[in-house]
Amino acid sequence: MPCRHHKPKRKKAKLRRGKSLGRPRVLAHVPNRSPGAKGYIKRKISRRRPAPVRTVAPPSNSREPRPAPVRTVAPPSKSREPRPAPVTSSLRPAPEQQPLRAVVKGARVFRFNCPNCDGLIEVEHINCGIFRHGIRQVTGQQLNPHASKKECEAEPIFGCGKPFRFDPMRGAEKCDYI
Repeated sequence: MPCRHHKPKRKKAKLRRGKSLGRPRVLAHVPNRSPGAKGYIKRKISRRRPAPVRTVAPPSNSREPRPAPVRTVAPPSKSREPRPAPVTSSLRPAPEQQPLRAVVKGARVFRFNCPNCDGLIEVEHINCGIFRHGIRQVTGQQLNPHASKKECEAEPIFGCGKPFRFDPMRGAEKCDYI
């Protein structure tokens, strides 16, 4: 590293043919030197922004009243009634609120007459093809087709309560099942 009183030499920027290296440098003469005198120095004009001027607050006198600090107060809360939880599809309604007959979207509903008493029957699902003509008066559900005769006579029902076989291709026919 050079001594303190010697300045390092700067390399001159070479201009390429047809291209400039950005903004041209503005040089200023150092005061108290003439261009012909020995030791003539050119220096780059500083392009730095001037430092911001800081304002100093006047000293506060203890005699002058100070304004009270401003406090923000939250508005009074309005009492609201608690909202019930939203009902999702995973929650089932209470038994009192359930419809008597569930409606299944897109399911095929079969309507036919009972071969024993000619009463109208609506069936949504056909598992084994055996049915009992009867709906419980209390709950509105269809009777279990595999229930015994004793179970069917124990509670009040709408219909004859007799078993029969149903095939969508052939229709309803009597059956002595159970």
